[in-house]
Amino acid sequence: MITEVEKLHLEVFSMGEVMNATGLSRTALIKLEKAGILKPYHVDKRTGYRSYTIIEISNVIQYRLFREMNISQDEILDYFSNRDHLIRIIEKMKVKKNLMQRAIEELELRLGTDEECSFSFIDIPDLRCYCGKSEFTDPGEIEKYTAKIVEEAVRLGFTRLSYEPLFSMRWDTQIKTAGNPDDPYEAMVCVPIEKDFVSDKDLPGNRIGHIETICGGRVFSLLYHGGYKAPDYFNPIFRKFWDEIKKRKLRTVGPVRGIGIVCGATGLDIDPDDYVFRFAVLVDHLPQNGR
Repeated sequence: MITEVEKLHLEVFSMGEVMNATGLSRTALIKLEKAGILKPYHVDKRTGYRSYTIIEISNVIQYRLFREMNISQDEILDYFSNRDHLIRIIEKMKVKKNLMQRAIEELELRLGTDEECSFSFIDIPDLRCYCGKSEFTDPGEIEKYTAKIVEEAVRLGFTRLSYEPLFSMRWDTQIKTAGNPDDPYEAMVCVPIEKDFVSDKDLPGNRIGHIETICGGRVFSLLYHGGYKAPDYFNPIFRKFWDEIKKRKLRTVGPVRGIGIVCGATGLDIDPDDYVFRFAVLVDHLPQNGR
């Protein structure tokens, strides 16, 4: 039977040439061979000399691409041995693509020095969170409360998610586009945590938080960069958000998320004039060209 190598008249290359072409060391190539990811075109049984074609080189480049995307070695092995597992890699890539899109959008907005906002549709995942609910009158109060919820999550031994920031759920944002900015509002602070089998009944009673799964999906988002010193800071931002929702004829579902972009812990160390955050609300109706 004629192989693809013979049919295409492919050249063969030494391991040294493959090392140069792929940027990997001999040790790394041998490890890939032992893992079943790289199979030399030919191995001399007497000398152990290995030869390769551009087919094997392409597989190594594919492996490097997956690893740079943080795809696990086991998943890569599945890809090379059974393409039926490809759907898992695709789904993981979609998540990473979404995270990268959000990160780029957020960083580009921070490049500006003036108040600025942008609108977009993004996808957010279902999240298991450690949550606490209370009433607030200004951003400073919710930051202090957020600090307490984060500290409590740490004491209880929860592992924070690295790829989803803290956020709050607010039910009154449409009402707060007008009226007295000093009126208190209710919000739930959410700390995304790793999924596990712990439930509220497993936790001590002397705590202020609880565990809750927050549903994700397609959301309409306002990304904002600016200050929050003024007492009525939120009201004009809420107004922009809801005016745009009305303009686009969107049908929203549930409360609005206030997602702290730059506050890795609580946001307490962020300059109030250089704050970036996102308002996001689930939608079940999009315009025909909504993306």
